[in-house]
This record gives sequence, structure tokens and C-alpha cells, in this order.
Amino acid sequence: MKFEDRMSTKTRRQYTETFKAEAVRLVRDSARPVAQVARDLGIADHLLYRQRAAANRTLLATIRVLHQDSRQTYGSPGIWRALRKQGHRVGGTSRGPTDAPRWPPGQDREAMAGHDALVARLARSGEHAGPPVHSVAA
Repeated sequence: MKFEDRMSTKTRRQYTETFKAEAVRLVRDSARPVAQVARDLGIADHLLYRQRAAANRTLLATIRVLHQDSRQTYGSPGIWRALRKQGHRVGGTSRGPTDAPRWPPGQDREAMAGHDALVARLARSGEHAGPPVHSVAA
């Protein structure tokens, strides 16, 4: 079989924008490493790193616009409030709360119930063409 014939039979998996956004949210909201979340979702970790970087670039562009719109007077608390008002899930400031969980690694079984539920929901919805998602061992 020719090399060209072998290459044409390989198909690429495609993921919906919803799946990508939920996967990035899962990384941000959990205390688990990116590689572990990627394994839980059945995708390669480099794809999740790439999606997280793209989300960070989008957030940075939004921050820059907010800063310009405030005539460059907003500091981090003002930017944080403006981002929260727009519905972005961002960490806290020294004066505000954060969405990031604060449990120590290894003691997060109860706190990760939401993680496992999201992984299961994404797997059931069929929003990604990856391999089946395996439950996380307790």
C-alpha cells in the first residue's frame, strides 16, 4: 500500500466548541492537572493545553479592551468586577472571592464530584468524538 493511501484513510476527531469550552472550564475549576483531566475526557493533553492557551488569549484581549474603555484607570479589582459582570469565571483579587477551589490535592474526593459529573455529562451527550470516558478511581 502506498504512503498516500495510508494517510487518506486516517480521520481526525473533531470536537465541538461547547466541548472545548467545558473542558477548559473543567481544568480551571478543578485541582487536577491538565494531563489527568485530558485522560478523564479521553483526549490528548496537548489539545487541552492548546485550548486553554486560546481561552487565555481571548480573556487577555477582553481585559485589554476593558482597561482601554476605562481610560486606563481600572486596576485589577475594577477589571475583576467588570469581568465578573460580563459573566467570566475569573480568580479573585486581594479584596474579593475566587471561583477556584481551595482544597488540598489528595483530599478532594467530595469536591471533585462536580468534575466527575461533568465528565459523565460530556460523555453521554456525545459532543466529542473521542474514546469512551472512564470514571475516575476513588
